Amino acid sequence: MALFSAIRDYHRRLSLHRKVFFSSLTLLVLILVVNSIAYWRIFIPMFVDQMKTYSLRVAYYLATRCRPLILSGDLEELHRVIVLREAIEYEIAYIFVTDETNRMLAYTFPEHVPPEIDSVRLPGPEEERIRLVRVGESWIYDTAVLVREGTRLIGVIHVGMRKTPLDRMIREMGVVLALLMVVTVGLAVFLSQLAATYITTPLNRLTTAMKQLARGLDQPLPSVFRSKRCWEFKDCAQTECAAYGNTLEPCWTIVAKTHSVQQPDSEQSVRGVCKVCRVYREAQGDEIAQLAHAFGEIIWSMRSKAEELASSEKKRRLLFDYDPNGVLLVDRSLERILEANQTAMRMLGCQGGELLERDFLSFLEEEDAQLLRSRASSCPAGQAFDIPKLRVRTCAQEQLLVNLHARVVELPDAAGPCLLVRMVDVTRRLQEETLLIQASKMATLGEMATGVAHELNQPLNVIKVGADFFHKMANRKESIQPDKLLTIAKNMSEQVDRASRIIDHLREFGRKSEFQLYPADLNEAIRGAFTLLGQQLALREISVELNLQPDLPKILGDKNRLEQIFLNLITNARDAMTSNAPNSPRRLNVASFAVKERVVVEVSDTGVGIPHAVLGRIFEPFFTTKPPGEGTGLGLSITYNLVKDFKGSIEVQSTVGVGTTFLLSFPAYREAEHATQEAFTDR
Repeated sequence: MALFSAIRDYHRRLSLHRKVFFSSLTLLVLILVVNSIAYWRIFIPMFVDQMKTYSLRVAYYLATRCRPLILSGDLEELHRVIVLREAIEYEIAYIFVTDETNRMLAYTFPEHVPPEIDSVRLPGPEEERIRLVRVGESWIYDTAVLVREGTRLIGVIHVGMRKTPLDRMIREMGVVLALLMVVTVGLAVFLSQLAATYITTPLNRLTTAMKQLARGLDQPLPSVFRSKRCWEFKDCAQTECAAYGNTLEPCWTIVAKTHSVQQPDSEQSVRGVCKVCRVYREAQGDEIAQLAHAFGEIIWSMRSKAEELASSEKKRRLLFDYDPNGVLLVDRSLERILEANQTAMRMLGCQGGELLERDFLSFLEEEDAQLLRSRASSCPAGQAFDIPKLRVRTCAQEQLLVNLHARVVELPDAAGPCLLVRMVDVTRRLQEETLLIQASKMATLGEMATGVAHELNQPLNVIKVGADFFHKMANRKESIQPDKLLTIAKNMSEQVDRASRIIDHLREFGRKSEFQLYPADLNEAIRGAFTLLGQQLALREISVELNLQPDLPKILGDKNRLEQIFLNLITNARDAMTSNAPNSPRRLNVASFAVKERVVVEVSDTGVGIPHAVLGRIFEPFFTTKPPGEGTGLGLSITYNLVKDFKGSIEVQSTVGVGTTFLLSFPAYREAEHATQEAFTDR
């Protein structure tokens, strides 16, 4: 530790010239050391691996050629093949073949088999094996490959590759590398000395000048930054020129800046003209002058950028404060509000000093706070997320519903990522929407009164018949057979249950429901709509065909509001078919099915159709194709908004005189994907 401190102190006392020289030299030495290590640890093993790979390729080639010769016992041809291969490969020292019992079948040794070969002839369990062995005075890479016929071992091919060529190549590469290092070191010493001198000389001259600038940007520039001005060169008397008398900026920067404001595409052309100007060329001077001008341009640029930054900050603040939505800057943990615009302060009922540094989660309900914390922690930087209808409690303890959009942003002056939060107050809109939906429900119930009365009249008639029968038998003082009594009582009870279900369905449909999201069955909502409208359709001789897919995936929605969607569509289809010619077909087809990750419902009728000219307006509020007094124009508008609330889409196709088809599509509910959202909406 003491040695390190001593080296650091010594380095601090060195001049810049020596620091540049020694640093360059040290870096070069490190590079050479790394190259040497790379040579011994990477290139040499790579050469060895290449030789081993080559020997394996030769051995496998011979194994393929020699397999039929070993099986046929043609040892003469076997000997000819391996001798021929050795003759065309200089690196091969020997080739020999043994059978499965390790008996020598053929070899290329000139006289006899060296005794060292016995140590490599023994086959092992592996399919291939490479060993470095000493044969006589030479080192050999012995490559052994098993020869099989199916799974049966029939022999072993041994190929010996000389190590001498590899050693020679490594030595030659080492000599070249050493010479290259020596030349590089010498050249680096010279260039380091030259670079140190070239760099430090102008810097020493600038040191004094820069100290003068430490007094501030509004001070006059030191002499090293100043040169003869353009009006002095040309004896110019145009005092109205922006460059005349300006001792802070050179004329070429003033002209370029002026033209870039008036004509943004002309800045480069202006600079090109200035570079051939005598004022510009003579002002450049040598390197020290150019460096001085570079520092001067930095100072001039800093002045200009400071003014632009102040103007930009003023514009940003205006946009931020006068945004009609509440905008907050919150830290990633959501525990501190860093900045808020005026709309957010009014929305939350707090003043600036009261709102800043406050815990943002304290304005939310506990469940909503947990949801926001979960979404914020899992959102990567630069990405955004939305949470609809978030419950916010103001400082005055009033509850608002807001659509929240948040983006994770990185700020240069912040300790970590922050959340840029935009809040859109939808409280009033949702209240009006709820009232509008409720009014539409009441209107629908009024239209269904006749059909519902008929539906209730049937079970009441059955109950009346049973009651009259009991009254008649009581007056006659006659007994009723037990089985007959049980049948009549059971039938009356079933009719009471039927009437009760109709009344319960009407009560559930007519109640004012709050917006909720939970796994809902579209088929159940469709059947519920036909429970209320089925009798009306039958009275108008409209045939209904339901093709509902069994086990249809659920969607994230609200059963009551889904039923409202289908009631509106079925009611429109009923009116469209009733308006048709008396003998025209009246068919209503409703189908549900799943396509990939979507759940689709198709509602088709054979009504009068919708003219193409107004097809794009049917979802507008208060727009209707019905005669005056027969429609409010709100049914399809409400339907469209409800479908969008459930993240769905609705399309319409219509032909005048043929009919209309509405195609509704919703994302299928997946429990794993919506676990967090379900916790938010299941209240």
